[in-house]
Amino acid sequence: MGFLGGLFKGKSDKAEASILNIEYKELPGWINAKKEELESGLDESARPVISTVPEKVDAVRTALDSLEKANMHREVHPRIKSVVAGSRENYVKKAKRIFESIDTDRNAIDLTADLDKTLKGMASIDLRYGERAKFGFEKELSAVRKNLTELAVVFESLNCAIGERRERLGIIAEIEALLKKIDGERKAIEAMTKREGDEARLSKEDEAELASKDSAIASLKSSERAQRFEKVKKQLGILASKKQEIDNQVLNTLGPLKRAFKKYVKAVEEGKANGFNVSKYSEDPSGTYLKGDNTLPDLLAKLQKAIQSGIVSLDEGEDEKTLKKIRGITFSNLETLRQEHMEVCRQMRKLEVEAAELDIGKDLEKLESEKGSIIDKLGGEKENVVRMGGEIRSRRQTMGEQEKKLAELLSKFIKGRCEVIS
Repeated sequence: MGFLGGLFKGKSDKAEASILNIEYKELPGWINAKKEELESGLDESARPVISTVPEKVDAVRTALDSLEKANMHREVHPRIKSVVAGSRENYVKKAKRIFESIDTDRNAIDLTADLDKTLKGMASIDLRYGERAKFGFEKELSAVRKNLTELAVVFESLNCAIGERRERLGIIAEIEALLKKIDGERKAIEAMTKREGDEARLSKEDEAELASKDSAIASLKSSERAQRFEKVKKQLGILASKKQEIDNQVLNTLGPLKRAFKKYVKAVEEGKANGFNVSKYSEDPSGTYLKGDNTLPDLLAKLQKAIQSGIVSLDEGEDEKTLKKIRGITFSNLETLRQEHMEVCRQMRKLEVEAAELDIGKDLEKLESEKGSIIDKLGGEKENVVRMGGEIRSRRQTMGEQEKKLAELLSKFIKGRCEVIS
């Protein structure tokens, strides 16, 4: 550190080791008491030394002004002159900036810290620029160094007067800062533990609600209503089969006449024949009849005459087959089938109304949807519990390290061993 380097070597103190067991909650009061004890009368005891500081600081500032305004004492090569002048400029500029921050009205502790920082800064500046500036401004730089040395002596005197107290107050400042961090971690852990508990409680409540939904779903599926619905569905299935069977029987009777009906429709359109619902029978003969149409006997009689007279022309051999089919139709059998079909449809309509009332589908869908929402919510809550648990463990680890550091600082402060009881 150059000419000031020897002024900043560390010191060591030895004292009889002591043991301190203290509860964490008592630490703030204990620290405040020690702080007040160390600060008590400190400025007054150091007043004789402090009073000389303004004069020494002003002397350095005056010497820096002289160095800034001085002319170079020797003729040198322009390139060297530029280097020397630049070093002088940097030296003065940086030194003045450092001395601007000194407040000589501060208390002993803060003033000592300011002087310590200032003198160390000046040692660095002198080491970097001093020798080059000295080449052209030896007299002025020597004056600056002389006044810095005198200020350093005052600093050493002040440091001796408050040195041990200052060091111990510095430890207290570290302890206070660490206590704030530990308090912050404790509060954060307490808040997160509460939130973790709340999430766990909500999770249990949702698990209970999920079990309730499962029970409701099972009860609905096994209810009399559901059982009746299944019976009605089965009955509807039987009736639907019977209806299809009747449809097939009527279709087997009237379906083969479909081509002849279409030919008759053309004859009607050409004005060669007449009849009701001919086009309907040409499209859906069984459906038209089963829906209640009563014109079939008359239509078949007219179709038979049209075939016999040649108005409806069919392929060779087809006309005889068609006529034979028409003659083979027993209207009483068709009517019986139609009545059975109507009765089956009536029963089916009645059962379909009952099935709609009994159907548990919408209720089941609602319960399943509610169950899904609970499962999603429960998953989020469990994730939060796991995440917060991990963060709590991490914060506790950090706090454990901080508490270990706190015990070390307290042990250093009392020059013994300290154990903090949580």
